[in-house]
Amino acid sequence: PRPSPARPPPSSAGEAGGHRRAGRRPWDPRMEQLNAAAEAGDVRGARAVFGEMRSAVPAGLEVMLWNTLLKAHAIAGDLPGARAHVEEMERSGVRVGARTLGKLVKAVARSGRADEVEDWLEGLRSVPSLVADAVFYGSVIDAFAKAGQPEKAHAWLGKMREAQLAPDAIAFGALIDGYARQGDASQASAWLEGMAGAGIAPNAVAYTSVVNAWSRRGETEQARKWLARMDEARLQPSDLSFTEAAQSCARLDGTSGSPAQLEGRRGVGGRGLAKAVVSWTVLIGSCAKRGDVPEAKRLFDEMVADGVLPNIVTYNAVLDACAKQGDDEEARRWLDRMLSAGLQPDAITYTTMIKCCAKWGDAAGAVHWLTRMMAADLTPDVIAYTSVIHSCAKKGNVVDAVQWLDRMEQLQLRADAVAHTAVINGFAKRGEPAEASARLAAMLGLGLRPGVVSFSAVLKAYARVGDLPAAEELFAQMAASQVEPNVVSWTSLLEACAKARPRRSKEAEFYFRELLASGVKPDKILIRTLMRALGNVRSVELCQELGVVGAGGGSDVPAGARLSEGRALDV
Repeated sequence: PRPSPARPPPSSAGEAGGHRRAGRRPWDPRMEQLNAAAEAGDVRGARAVFGEMRSAVPAGLEVMLWNTLLKAHAIAGDLPGARAHVEEMERSGVRVGARTLGKLVKAVARSGRADEVEDWLEGLRSVPSLVADAVFYGSVIDAFAKAGQPEKAHAWLGKMREAQLAPDAIAFGALIDGYARQGDASQASAWLEGMAGAGIAPNAVAYTSVVNAWSRRGETEQARKWLARMDEARLQPSDLSFTEAAQSCARLDGTSGSPAQLEGRRGVGGRGLAKAVVSWTVLIGSCAKRGDVPEAKRLFDEMVADGVLPNIVTYNAVLDACAKQGDDEEARRWLDRMLSAGLQPDAITYTTMIKCCAKWGDAAGAVHWLTRMMAADLTPDVIAYTSVIHSCAKKGNVVDAVQWLDRMEQLQLRADAVAHTAVINGFAKRGEPAEASARLAAMLGLGLRPGVVSFSAVLKAYARVGDLPAAEELFAQMAASQVEPNVVSWTSLLEACAKARPRRSKEAEFYFRELLASGVKPDKILIRTLMRALGNVRSVELCQELGVVGAGGGSDVPAGARLSEGRALDV
């Protein structure tokens, strides 16, 4: 046998190799900079360093240098750049190997545009320097599956077999997930069967994909069947797959779809799946989203009866259901129950209580819970403060609302447009248009973009005092801010015409024509406001002239004037 070649000294190019070994530095310190840029997906930064190093790269290290830049394209999902880079490698005589291809396919997968380069990928299989191994084929299959094209992934699996390579777990898993994401539960199931038939044991991820696919289709029995197969394989399904199957039961056969019921029906024992607190909490949370307090409470009691210990998240879900119904008394009872269970309220608990009070204008209650939250050394977030501000402003306590807004700024919490709009509304309702307008200007000065609600609140304040010039100026500002006026905005402008002294009928008629031309459909409040600005007779004539007509009408309403929803006005 021939002796092994002598190992080159550490200072030689062969030793450096660019590979990071313990105690060794790369051949060029800039290599670390290049790799850092590549890992961050910074193509521009990586290419700048690459350009500096390219002319001085030692012999044998060209591939490593070029592949590192390719990695930047791959991580950035820059498919055109990655493709151009590989083609430049070939023109420069740099070997395109399996490592290069792996990075290229990664770029394909991240871009989600595998179909655009299928012919090119096919051509790469014939590159002399490239060994199209199982990793290559698995990567291409995964790229097409993630791009939402499982059929093409299937075709590449066929090419993999033609190359006398056996598909591995990655290839099968990608196909299963691709068909499951597409909603083709039958194909996903068939490929899972095929995976097992090929002697590859499906993992929990593959089973979960199939369970979720059947659950989303509402096929309860199939979902239960695959959950049972998972259990037989001694695999633990994720909380997501288990919960989706439970919810599928609820949709199809009218049951609660609880984990306990699902456990009993699928005939699987000993795995403790019914006692997954996450599954129960998700189901209770779904009730909270629709404000179904009775069902949330029933599921909670069933959870306890099944031996599952609720956690803080579970209690918060029930509290959220109460909050959506504005039932602060029931929310307080559940909070007491939580405390009795030895659980301490967290920031979400207090925020939920604040929102519950704010929903129905209980400003004192909202302030009480915010104060309790701070006393518990918990930091209120923007939602908590905004809820308090909104409840104070809604109650007419605009001074308190401003104080809480100032408190947010002191704590360097950036109040959003909702909080500022609540204060604007508060001043508008108090008949203080100048202050409301100043608050709108401050909102703009903070870089926040007021919406139609913010502008309309100030418009309404000007309308109440009949200040048409100010209302017109603000209307022009809305247009400049690219905020489209709605029916409330136009109504306020007409109201300003009606309350101006003397009454501005000519302007009111002009604005009525403008709002119709802009596509806004008048409602009965707007028509009544128009009558006050023009008088009944002229309002009827104008509506008939402009086609705002129909059958019926009332004694104080233009004959046949219609609501935006198409019903005759009835006052």
